[in-house]
Amino acid sequence: MPKPEITETTTTAGAAASSSPPPFPETAPGEIVTDLVLERVSLDELGGVLPASRKAYTFHRPNMGTMKRLGQLQADPELKRRPGLWVTFYLAAALQELDGQDMGPPVRDPKGANLVGQLPAGDVLTLLVAWTHAQHARQGVELGGAGCGACGASWASVRVNLGELEVLAVPAGYPGRPVARVGLWEGFALHGKEARALLVEPPTWAESLGALSKEAWENPAAMRAATVQGAIKAADVMPRLGRLGAEALDELMPDDLDLIDQALGRITASVVLELVVPCPECTAENVTVLPWKNLGFSGGPARV
Repeated sequence: MPKPEITETTTTAGAAASSSPPPFPETAPGEIVTDLVLERVSLDELGGVLPASRKAYTFHRPNMGTMKRLGQLQADPELKRRPGLWVTFYLAAALQELDGQDMGPPVRDPKGANLVGQLPAGDVLTLLVAWTHAQHARQGVELGGAGCGACGASWASVRVNLGELEVLAVPAGYPGRPVARVGLWEGFALHGKEARALLVEPPTWAESLGALSKEAWENPAAMRAATVQGAIKAADVMPRLGRLGAEALDELMPDDLDLIDQALGRITASVVLELVVPCPECTAENVTVLPWKNLGFSGGPARV
């Protein structure tokens, strides 16, 4: 029997995340239910506001003194083994203010790193790109070793204005946290029962990528699994879920993982890392993705 088409329904999905959740609504296989439509703005238009939490932020000036202090974090042996944690310490040091709170000088600060880790993962990705933009706002950032897929020309001289990148943002005044309900195609075993529908929300950085080891950081499947693990908040067979163990999700099939990815894509506020670059030689349009995991262009985890 063919699978039904994926449908999108408008509803008050946030009700399922209340302190006393009602019975899990019936959700058809392939159905994604959410009441949120993300706004599309540029990074410059968004200004110093994060797209998911709507918290305001400012950075220290990215001058030589600041960069020298940030460089000291790269020698930390603990952070070298945990790039996700390194990101929180790095951004906490780069930030001057977050949500009205003084983040102090650009030094190693566990309290500040914890504040960054509790942000939605999309906010942390946005901060990484915004910090790079702050360093290269006048000339743009170099794409480095990328090249044209049509003619093979090098992009060594191509610079991109990161302020023009698209950002998907939660509308100002949106009540509560963005959530989506997902009807799975096949489901999976959960505490002895068969889960066929899930409630998901964008995870925080700490819930998803923040604790990954260097080996997992280099494994796309492990990063995907960590994101899904942090995103699942409830199921039809268990409306109150704590954090699921990673092994509980091992039986999820690719079609169901794709559904969860699609649901998170509809509710995750973040900078869009994909960009279109016209070739300077043949003018062909190339689609590329900012290497945010490497972040060699901003002195990030690639140098850890």
